[in-house]
Amino acid sequence: MKSIKMLNSFFNFLKDYRWYYGTIVFSNVCFLYSVVMHNFSLEVFLDTLVFEVFFVVVVTIVIYSHWRKRKKLLADFYDIETTLLPQTNEIERKYAELVFRLKKEIFTIGNNHLLKEQEMLNYYAMWTHQLKIPLSVLDLMIQTENLEVESFKEELLKIEQYLDMMLQYLRLNTSTTDYQLVKIDVELLVKEILKKYRYFFIQKNLAVTVSSLKLTVVTDKKWLTFVLEQVLSNAIKYTKQGSVNIYFEKSVLVIEDTGIGISKEDLPRIFEQGYTGYNGRIEEKASGLGLFMVKQILNELGHEIEIQSTIGIGTLVRINFSQKEFKNLE
Repeated sequence: MKSIKMLNSFFNFLKDYRWYYGTIVFSNVCFLYSVVMHNFSLEVFLDTLVFEVFFVVVVTIVIYSHWRKRKKLLADFYDIETTLLPQTNEIERKYAELVFRLKKEIFTIGNNHLLKEQEMLNYYAMWTHQLKIPLSVLDLMIQTENLEVESFKEELLKIEQYLDMMLQYLRLNTSTTDYQLVKIDVELLVKEILKKYRYFFIQKNLAVTVSSLKLTVVTDKKWLTFVLEQVLSNAIKYTKQGSVNIYFEKSVLVIEDTGIGISKEDLPRIFEQGYTGYNGRIEEKASGLGLFMVKQILNELGHEIEIQSTIGIGTLVRINFSQKEFKNLE
């Protein structure tokens, strides 16, 4: 078995160097032709051929040994350093550099994939934990037969929120995110979302005011809905008392709350992935994904977002639609 393997290896070597041995055979045929045509003695040709065969055999042994070593090193390049690769000329050095770059890129890609996979597993674990809370509440309500419709709907809405965030996060991390730009009536969209979240406003006894939002923007309705739901959800979550006000300043949608506010130290990092800040550490259910996803989506849609906040006074979120086509409906 080993001899067959060696024989196959030698045949592969001959195939790689066929141009070299083909040249030798061709030159000897030409030499023999000249000898015959000029009536020279064949002994001269045979003597020359003997020396040439000896020389070719020696060179073949050297080249074949070098070829096998090079083949083995290249086959195992994951476990070797670039400096160990044969570098007999400039081309060989270029190949060695290429192998080193490929090895480095493969390691980086593999490492990034592992980090991304671990990150996803951590988020799945967090979302699973978050889903268990409203599910436990619903289970307790059923067991105690305390089936208040409003409370039931509220817990179902929480479950829907977590599942929607998970789904949108997965979509945001794909290369085929589907954006469909259409004209959207902002006022109708905001009222739809407020209707969906009315249970949370009622539960926390928060007032909500909506000034004239007579503006049409060109955007993706599904993704903008997700953005506004995240911003409103944060406003409700971190506002213990007071109100949430929604209005337009020209082409800028403003969502203002009277909540606990965000510290100056946290403000520069609120759009970073996984960053929860001081408020997030207090609110154990914070994932650090909401505002990160909001920023990424708005960047894709061509809109800008700015957040201003003061501890103990509240937070003001501005979403600027001026980069997209808009018009007054009045």
